Amino acid sequence: MRWKSQQQQQQHPRQRQWPSQEAAQQAVLQLTEAVKALVSAIAPPGGDRVLTYERAIGWFVEHRPPIPVSGGAILRSPAPDGRTEILQVFLTEHQQVAVDGKGVPYGRRFVVDRLDEELTESFDNTALLIVN
Repeated sequence: MRWKSQQQQQQHPRQRQWPSQEAAQQAVLQLTEAVKALVSAIAPPGGDRVLTYERAIGWFVEHRPPIPVSGGAILRSPAPDGRTEILQVFLTEHQQVAVDGKGVPYGRRFVVDRLDEELTESFDNTALLIVN
């Protein structure tokens, strides 16, 4: 159980100072190269190589790490072979990539042929999707 200070317990979530979306995106983008080097490649289940919105979000629910996290991030980038590389990581309450005791990020990286329509629309022409 994580203990909160008395001030944190009394502070309503809407009153907290959260980093801006831009700051969170910048932090995730800066860590991308380090995360890519640390996270092992895992293909999505099923072998169809199409990542669906349901599967992407479901992974965050099914693989929640044993530390406090506030959400996650999905980063997409073009792979050299024309497919799409996906990086999924959990984020701490400070919008930093969540890591284990050895500094290894809680996340996964893999390549898919394409994203389904719902996930594509969720990215809204950006490379980063923040999930709460």
